[in-house]
Amino acid sequence: MSAPQPPAGRLSETGRQIPFCHYRPHVETTTNEIAATAKTIIATGNAALDRIGKLGAKDVNFHQHFVALDDLNYQIGLGAGRLSLIEQTSTNAAVRDAATGASKQLSTWRGPGLPRGCLSGVEKLRRHPAAVER
Repeated sequence: MSAPQPPAGRLSETGRQIPFCHYRPHVETTTNEIAATAKTIIATGNAALDRIGKLGAKDVNFHQHFVALDDLNYQIGLGAGRLSLIEQTSTNAAVRDAATGASKQLSTWRGPGLPRGCLSGVEKLRRHPAAVER
């Protein structure tokens, strides 16, 4: 059996077909998986925020603070997006309800605006602007 072919017109510079790559993320299918995902997202987020919050004034720079927060927000968004997808599309009522509960749990944890621990790093950058890498 041959490998799946890419859509027509997808040729490399040499005129050869570009190999077809497909990534399908894991999507939670049980209430236990949904609860574990929410718990993992929160635990990972808290650990990252704690690392950022413990930075000394001399250690605070753009990468260690703002890039770290952006990376954290991206990872949280991936999990929250999956939970939202499950909440809106699952045919299993228990799974939909679990996803709704997990989404509310994440929303409460994130709160409005910046997550817990961010303001200390912002304040350190304000007091020590030379710490920002240019």
